[in-house]
Amino acid sequence: MNKSAVRSEESRQSSSLPSTYSSSSLNSEDEKLALLSDINALQALFPGVTPKEETPLIKHPNMTPAVFSKKFDYVMGIYRAVGVTFKGTRVGPSTPQWLLLTSFVIQQNASHYSAWKDRRDVFLQPSRLLTSTRDAFMAENGQQCCGDKSDSLAKVIQEWLPAQCDVQGPTGEYSVWRAIRWELKAMERFALMNPKNFQAWHHRGEMLREALMHANSAVTGSRSAFDGYLLTCHNMQFSDIDERVFCDAALDDDSKNYHAWLYRSWFVHSFPFLLHPPSWDSLLGGDQGTEDKHSELHAAPFRSFTVEEDWLHKCLQPIIPECPLSDELTSTAKRILHDCMNNSAWCHRFYVFEHDLIVPLIRVIPPQQTEEAKLILKRLCECEMFYALQWCAYEPCNESSFVHARCVAVLHQAVAIHLCLSSHEDAPHVFLRDDEIIQVAGSSSLRHMNLRDKLRWGAFLETFRLLLCQVNVLSDVITPRAEEFRSGGEGRDDATISVIRKRRSQFLLDNTHQVYTARYRCLFTILEYMWRCYFTVSDRENVAAALPPEVYAGGDAEAAALAQQQSDDCVKFFLEAELQALRLARRLFVEDDIRRKYWKHEMNIVMNRDYV
Repeated sequence: MNKSAVRSEESRQSSSLPSTYSSSSLNSEDEKLALLSDINALQALFPGVTPKEETPLIKHPNMTPAVFSKKFDYVMGIYRAVGVTFKGTRVGPSTPQWLLLTSFVIQQNASHYSAWKDRRDVFLQPSRLLTSTRDAFMAENGQQCCGDKSDSLAKVIQEWLPAQCDVQGPTGEYSVWRAIRWELKAMERFALMNPKNFQAWHHRGEMLREALMHANSAVTGSRSAFDGYLLTCHNMQFSDIDERVFCDAALDDDSKNYHAWLYRSWFVHSFPFLLHPPSWDSLLGGDQGTEDKHSELHAAPFRSFTVEEDWLHKCLQPIIPECPLSDELTSTAKRILHDCMNNSAWCHRFYVFEHDLIVPLIRVIPPQQTEEAKLILKRLCECEMFYALQWCAYEPCNESSFVHARCVAVLHQAVAIHLCLSSHEDAPHVFLRDDEIIQVAGSSSLRHMNLRDKLRWGAFLETFRLLLCQVNVLSDVITPRAEEFRSGGEGRDDATISVIRKRRSQFLLDNTHQVYTARYRCLFTILEYMWRCYFTVSDRENVAAALPPEVYAGGDAEAAALAQQQSDDCVKFFLEAELQALRLARRLFVEDDIRRKYWKHEMNIVMNRDYV
């Protein structure tokens, strides 16, 4: 059955209804919801049913009961009275009245888990749903639409019951995907009006999970295959159930809605074709249509960081070749552009970058292209780190962008260590395809201990290339901008005050120490990883002998002199990094009043080398 045939069927179904049924749908979702507040319609649905009062708490007979509105008590009373007959999945056929009643209940209490569950029990069972349609109601209860209450009841039935053709596929059989499409659309307004309501989001996810459980993996492997399946077997398209649009609507209203971000993450990972990474060929520059920015991935190994003064006009440029995953990264970039302090968007972006770009690419590295893979993975991480650092330059008081930049650099270090170790193993390409999660700095895996026996110092230091680059950028580029912002704020000049008002927060002036925190965390990451994973017991003893902890108490000058005297490049590097970290911790102890105890603790860790 083609689409025109379905439309004809829908017209035929509607023509069998009274005149009030055939009218066009209500103009707004709010008007549609208002129908469920009409008690006259509910009374017409259950004319002979007496509401059942709530059973009192026997254990607490003297407790004062909660007082609800008469409308609420009536709806819940009807629900309790007829629920015994219809609740669950094994009680026999459902009825249109029961399905409508769940809508009335949810309108009164959108957090009523049982009502949401009752709806799913109907929609996900063919026999129950097909006896709960608008057509089934008219066949059995057409006479109920006559009388004083017929108009309100007719509108409720028109808007809140699916027609039989809404839940049937081209062959006339029950279609789970069409049923889900109707339910997602019907209950959309409930979720948007109650954006922090767990049950509304859970309901949508459970409906889709049930359908996906019975979907062939070959069908969901690509967008074209899934669209073809839906069109052929269900006369619909993926865009009809694309919940990213719904999530965008929720996030437009509240850009940090935990439920919306969690649901979006689940949704895009449930349909793998939404996160397909670029191919190795496109990353290697084999795609002739790839833009210059992407072909640079195979150019010189290192780049210098330059602040883009017109960053707001460039921040949406993709960091990878065109692919579904690039679309998701661009979506987060738009959220960050709207509010660069939206930590939810930063977290989602990093999760997608790590789990859906870097890790999958590592597991499909061609054995003969390991060296090229190292370069490409470094360039991907470098592009993403520079993206975050540009936001650090734009807003030097934003902790989210600093954390993101550091996490990307740490991810690159973990990837580089894996590739270096694997290059000395019998089958590195096999190892990279296993299910082991990439360990970040501080890994306690035996494979990552005593690395000095496995990697020469130069190769190990190279794995910290992005972290060291970030430390330099923070020190040479971002810190001066933060200090300029701070000094302008202290002088209260018109330009700075204008910036503060534009960015909406006086908090920014009190948070310029974020850049020093970021520098410290980068250095501490290096120190911790070297101490725990690279140094041998002998190395640790040499460090302690070269610069005993008590020397730090005497000031930086003596400690710096001792560090410069070291002949071992590895030990010298460690001591110099340790001295820089301690200086930053001391500064933050003074400047960061809120976390002064924390910085005192950090100073003790560094001085006593308590990195384990």
